[in-house]
Amino acid sequence: MAPRALAARARPAPIRARARRERRRALASSSSASDELCARVDELNAFVGCETRAVTVRERALGRGAFGVVLRASRDGGVGALDALVTRRSETKDVWPGGTDAATSGVVRATRGRDGEAAAAETYEETMRRELEEELGSDAARGASVRELFTFPYEDAYMRVFGACFEIVLRDDAEIEFADGEVAAARFVSLDELARSLREGRENFTPIGKYVLESYLAFVETGARPPSAWAERRVEPS
Repeated sequence: MAPRALAARARPAPIRARARRERRRALASSSSASDELCARVDELNAFVGCETRAVTVRERALGRGAFGVVLRASRDGGVGALDALVTRRSETKDVWPGGTDAATSGVVRATRGRDGEAAAAETYEETMRRELEEELGSDAARGASVRELFTFPYEDAYMRVFGACFEIVLRDDAEIEFADGEVAAARFVSLDELARSLREGRENFTPIGKYVLESYLAFVETGARPPSAWAERRVEPS
C-alpha cells in the first residue's frame, strides 16, 4: 500500500549543489559547530540545561533533535504522489560520515544568560526551520510546509535523544542548494522505493535515519506512533 500524503502537493523542485562552496563552508564552520550550545533534557524530556556540541557528543548527553522527511511532488509517480529527498552525508560529519540519510536533521540549540546559566532552548519547530535553511538553502526553506508529526526517544552508540519527526513539503518552485558542506550527494526517490530499500537493506542508512524513516512510513500508512517514554525508547546495538 502506497503511503498517503499528509501535506499539500508540491511540484518538482530542482537541486543545485555547489561543491566548492560546500567545502569552503565546511572548513569554516567545523570549529564553530563544536562550540554551539545544545539543549540538555531529563528522561521526561524537560529542559535542564545546555552543553557544547563537542561535550554533548563525547558524553552522549540526553538532548533534543529535529528530524524532517523532505518531500516534493513526483515527476513520474502520478497525481498526488510524493518523492523523498535522500542524501549522502559529508565525510566531515562527526558521526556516520558518508552514511545515507532520508531525514534532514539537527540538534535543538540553547542559550545561556549573562550569569552563564542555561536560559532557554529552541522549540522543535524552530530547530527544524533553521536546519532546513542551513542544509537546503534559504530558497528551499521559504514557503515550505513544515508539520510536526510525533516525538520519540532514541539511543545508540553516538546519541541519546528525544526527537521530533516532521513532514516537510517544498513549495512549487523551490530550489535546493546544499551550502553548509554537510551533504555530499542527493537524489529524490519515491516513498514506495524508499520503503523497499528499507525492507531489502539496499541503502547504508544511518541508524537514527532508518528509525525515523520507518516510523514516518508507519505513521502515514496507519497512524501508528512510536513509543514516547524514555523507558520504551529504541536502543540500537553498538
